[in-house]
Amino acid sequence: MCEAAGKLREMGARAVLIKGGHLIERSDDLVPDTKRQAIDVLDDRGQITVFRGEWIDSPPVRGTGCMLSSAIAACLAQRMPLGESVRAAKQFVADAIRYAPKLGPDPVTLELTEMTKLED
Repeated sequence: MCEAAGKLREMGARAVLIKGGHLIERSDDLVPDTKRQAIDVLDDRGQITVFRGEWIDSPPVRGTGCMLSSAIAACLAQRMPLGESVRAAKQFVADAIRYAPKLGPDPVTLELTEMTKLED
């Protein structure tokens, strides 16, 4: 993931975030006796930051990438540094997954309208 982020950044981007939520190789396969984690990698001008978060067991979820990028953009608009924006956005998406309505075996689609209901 770090190498992929670096190669993408070398194409001209200032920063690249690689989202690892859909990787087949699970983090607990790498280190025995550890809980599965949601791991993302940020390459910001060559500085690598690895974000590790709780893996939330749920039915398949759609919309996480769109929600993550929107949340990062919202944090950046509030003048939060990039790393902090990614960390806050990652937590926002984790909460969305954690509290998403589970209505059956079909994939869950995350929507921002559902998040506003959590604040009430």
